[in-house]
Amino acid sequence: MTSAVDGLKQRFMAMSQPDDDGVYRNGAAKRKARTELALTCLTQLWDEACKGVGFDMPSSGIGLAAVGSLARGQVGPSSDLDLVLMYDSHALNDRQINELANKLWYPLWDSGLDLDHSVRTRQQCEAVTDSDLPAAMGWLDVRPVAGDKALIETTATSILDRWRKAARKRLPELLDSATSRLNEFGRLQYINQPDIKEARGGLRDSVLVSALAASWLADRPHGVYDEAVERLLDVRDCIHLVAGKDTNLLLVPYQAKVATMLGL
Repeated sequence: MTSAVDGLKQRFMAMSQPDDDGVYRNGAAKRKARTELALTCLTQLWDEACKGVGFDMPSSGIGLAAVGSLARGQVGPSSDLDLVLMYDSHALNDRQINELANKLWYPLWDSGLDLDHSVRTRQQCEAVTDSDLPAAMGWLDVRPVAGDKALIETTATSILDRWRKAARKRLPELLDSATSRLNEFGRLQYINQPDIKEARGGLRDSVLVSALAASWLADRPHGVYDEAVERLLDVRDCIHLVAGKDTNLLLVPYQAKVATMLGL
């Protein structure tokens, strides 16, 4: 049986190819196009799942949300999809939730895409983000995809409010996470085979900067900073194209091809 997300990874790759001269251009536009395609396909998948379950779907109390690169509009050619199935415990029982989740997750796995997924109530989302720093930072970028979008939006607003109220207490935790990454992955510009996401100066730090800005403890830089983030995303995209998979490691076998795609 066909699904709205069939071949989605191949479609991402096909729309992400460099120009005829081998140079990868208009990365931001390509990321926007991949994001829009993903959201369109996920909305259609939601409709298919709702029709395919063996019970009447409620009109509220259940929805699908995107976090991570999909929510930020930064989907790469082989990026995983970070999705949260949110529900009100009064809307569906556990059996119904599991049935709906299977109708969503299995077609995505079959499409070849990597999937980071969870099923949570609003209270569970708040509890996780209160205790788990990466989860909190991820939820600062959230996008309703389908279903009860008001449930997702009110949850996102609540988590943002909690983040701001606890920001000064959580600042040491945020800085410790950056120090731990520096110790493990080093500085991006000095590594022969860098992880362009986790190394100091990589994409993870851009998320940290956005988290600080969301807390109102600091302003987010623009101009040259925005250009640098977009350039890093271009590098990430080219790594995906060369490697043919979701990876942030600029390994030696990839470097010459990535450099050519970037016009270097």
